[in-house]
Order: sequence, then C-alpha cells, then structure tokens
Amino acid sequence: MRKSLLGLLTAAAVGATTAIAMVSSPAAAASTTRQVVYVVGSDDTLIGMFDPNTLQYVTLGVLDAKPTAMVAAPDGGRLYMSSRSGASMAVFDTATSTVVATVPIGAGAAGIVVTPDGRRVYVADGATNQVKVVDTATNAVTASVRVGSAPDGLAVSADGRRVFVADSGSNDLSVIDTATNTVAATVAVGSAPHAVAVTPDGRRAYVLNSASTGSVSVVDTATNAVTATVPVGGRPFGIAIAPDGAHAYVTNTADNTVSVIATATNTAGPAIPVGPSPQAIGVAPDGKHVAVFNGGELSTGSLIDVTTNRVTVNAEGLVWNPAALAFATVQPAPPTAGFTLTSSSDYGSVHVDPKDSKHGFAWIDHHTVDWGDGSPVGTLASNGSHTYKSAGTYTITVTAVDEIGETNSATKQVSVYPRTKTFGLLSRSNLRYVATDAAGTGPLVANRAAIDYPDAFDQLDLGNGEIALRSRITQRYFAIDATNRLVASGATVADAAHFRIVQGTDGAFSLLAVATNRYVSGNDGTGPLTADRTEIGPWEQFYATFMLNRLRPQRT
Repeated sequence: MRKSLLGLLTAAAVGATTAIAMVSSPAAAASTTRQVVYVVGSDDTLIGMFDPNTLQYVTLGVLDAKPTAMVAAPDGGRLYMSSRSGASMAVFDTATSTVVATVPIGAGAAGIVVTPDGRRVYVADGATNQVKVVDTATNAVTASVRVGSAPDGLAVSADGRRVFVADSGSNDLSVIDTATNTVAATVAVGSAPHAVAVTPDGRRAYVLNSASTGSVSVVDTATNAVTATVPVGGRPFGIAIAPDGAHAYVTNTADNTVSVIATATNTAGPAIPVGPSPQAIGVAPDGKHVAVFNGGELSTGSLIDVTTNRVTVNAEGLVWNPAALAFATVQPAPPTAGFTLTSSSDYGSVHVDPKDSKHGFAWIDHHTVDWGDGSPVGTLASNGSHTYKSAGTYTITVTAVDEIGETNSATKQVSVYPRTKTFGLLSRSNLRYVATDAAGTGPLVANRAAIDYPDAFDQLDLGNGEIALRSRITQRYFAIDATNRLVASGATVADAAHFRIVQGTDGAFSLLAVATNRYVSGNDGTGPLTADRTEIGPWEQFYATFMLNRLRPQRT
C-alpha cells in the first residue's frame, strides 16, 4: 500500500488555530468480483444495477444521453450503449460506474454488439442504413457497412466472424463478414424485424419480427435460409437465447408474457405471464434464470426460473421503459474519500465537508468522521463541526461508505495552537499600522493610518518561546518569502512562519524571524517589511494595540 501527499490547507480559530496537512489514506483493496445485471431505459438517463439472483437494487449510474441498446464487453469491464437521442455510443466503466468516452454514431443509433475478443463494437445507424464499426482501443469509428433499410437489432456469432443485422425497414437480415466488413448475405425474414439472437454454436439465428402478430424467423447460418417461423405473442420486443442453446425467450409487450421456444423443435410452449409490457430480457450466464424488465414509468422486474418456467421474483425496476439489459462480472471500485477542513474564527471549531469525495462503483451512502481526540466516531449526513478542548496535533479521518459497504478514508493532520491575543501591529517610528491586502498575496507594509478589526492579527503560541502571527482578514500566516519580505500568505505554520518576541522599552517589541535569525524591519514605512536586520533600530520596533472596533495609533 502507498500514501501520497495530496496537499496542504489551513484553518484558524479563536483560542486555537489549526494547521492542516492532508494525506490520502491507502486506497481500499479492490473488491471481489460480483455479478450484476444492468438495465437501461429508452426514456431515462439512469442505468440501474441489480443482483441477478434476486433483482434487488444495488445502485444507480448516470448517463449523458438516453440509451437505445446496450452490450457488455466480454471481460465485464465496459458497457457499450447506443443512444438515438444522443446520436452516439457511450463507453461505461463498470468499476467506477461512469461514462468514460462518447463516440459519435448518428441519429439512428440502435442495436449494438461487441466481438468476442472485445476489440470491436458494431452499432446500427438506422438513419443512414449503415452499421458503424468502432475500435475499442481508440473509441473511434474505423468502418461503415451499408446494410438494408433501417437496421435495428444486432447479434454476433460466438467465433466473431459474422454480425447479423435485423433490417426493420426492408424486412431482411444482413450478414456481415467481420474480416472484410462487407455484407456477405441478405436473407428475407418476417415483417419489421427488430432483434436477433444467435445460438452458441453459431448454426442458427433467431430473428424477432415485431409486427402486431409477432413471429420469430429461424435462419440456418450455413445456408442463409429461413428454415422455420415460430409464432409468438403480440408485439414482441426482445429475444435472448440460453447459454446451452436449448431455448430462446421472447418478450411480448402486447400480451404481458414471455414466449419460450424450444430450439430443438422450433416450437413455442405455453407463454409465461410476467409484468405489464415486458421489454428487456436476458438469460443469466449460469442459465438458471431469465431476467425480464417490464415497461412503463414505474417499471418492474420479473425473474423466471428456467426449470419451472415460472416467475419466482417480482421487483421494482427503477428505470423508465427498459430497453435493454446486460449481465456482467465486475470488480467494483471503492469510493474515494475527500473533504475540506475549515474553522470558525469565533468559536474554535473545525468544520468538515466531504464534498470532495467521489463515488466508485456505487453511490456513497454516508460518511463517518473520527476527530482524532478520543471523541466518538460520528456519522456525517452532509457535514459536521467539532471543537478541540486542548492544544495538540490530531488526525481527522473521514471515511466514505457506499451503498454496497465499500469504504475509503482520507485524513488530515490538525495542529491546534492556543491564541494568546489579537492586536493591531503598529510601527513605532511612523505610528502606522501593518496591513495586508484581502488576497494576502502582496507584501506587508507599515503605512496604514487606521485599520478595522478584521485587519488585526492573531498571536499564536507555538511553544518553546516561538509564536506565529495570522492575518484575520486572510486567515493566513506571516511568512518570509524568497526575498525575505513578509507576506500574510502562509497556508501552514511552516518554518518561515516562526518568530520570537524580543521585548524593548516602553512596551515596544521586536520580531525575530527564526528561519533567518534576522529582525523584522518596517523599512521607513515605504517599502515592504523584511526579515533581514541583524540589529534592532527604530524601524525594527512595534507596538501591539488592542481595540475591538476601529484601531487608531495607541501605544499599550
């Protein structure tokens, strides 16, 4: 495991100041793989993730456009989704549940398949009567294949040598030779072919004809001829074939059923009642269940036991009008914890906001925070505050917990110093105040006739006779820059921000910079303060003035 220094931040408080160093925690170990069924809806930009054995909700992802069809890469690391509304193909990383690339396709983006080696994706574009070929290494279209009219659903043979295209406008099936990306054959099928599936042995293609009286055309892929036509239910939508090739399953949106075709005889048995308007369908990789997601705004899921052909689970689907589903074996990434840390200048409390945390595979459910001082670990609904009771260095740990229980932590070290006083810093020689600009980027100059309370400085006890001075307006520390000038821009109490007080006469004092072992000088009130004097003269002496409202020259 490794740690990386991410940055340095500061915060300040009356009675205490906090110098904060943020260090990332070791990344959480990668999760074990898990099976997920993904569901997308044609009227939704959400992608639902469910347990394939129970259809219970796992988490959600967000897409850039409404998807039309979806396929999982062979290794489960990517999903590829066509989008007619987005005229594109999205590349979705399953580990982090994010869209990592978008590939322009065309206004008719429809059916989509990935080759068994994962190197190419074929996407139908019904607007141009083409199938676009995408190189998955570069996410670029490398070829376009002209097919029949209004190509829709696609399927690929197990050996990757052929892609089958359901041409819904010309009522035929185009067969693409993937070695040359040309159409090797065209087969007339039924009315309005919408989807196609290929048996695992590649010998037959089952083409779903989506006319009101639905049917499935069985195509012998060796002869490119229709050998059977199987009647199914009304307005069929999706088709899937079992891993052993023994059955094909068809959703019938008009009948609220699933037809089961025995591929040995090409006959359909009794239809299985499911939810209303079933659309997306898929068979689990182990072949034990068929997952069906039913249509409508409040979709539902139905899980069919293939041994009994009965629905064993009905579940909430969450996505509108589910258009496609895909099974994938994924390795979920844990969340990445991150937070900002600020403090109250009035009450000395530090404030944590975990807004910098990012989800991994699943959405973040909540955060916990350990303040590092022995107080109970708390749960953050959004953000939280804490007050330290004594000076010291503490480690704040914020842990992000996602919806599946994966965690990741981030830490920041907090040094708490007592504030001993707040005062205006007045140059003894010209009775002008030292002030800083609001940005804190400019040098400090002793040229202000009067200052407001926010322009004053906090004195912090660092121990060992050393102090730090913090600008109240910038909440930054006096520090010496590369040219020995003083600027109120120090993010932390670094070495360049350490000083010692040398008491003089009549209440005056001098500041000795620990880093340079030189005294701070007002430089006639015309130039920046510098820490470069070896002796104390008139311009190396200052007064501290104490007034709660407007501060004018007054020695104390």
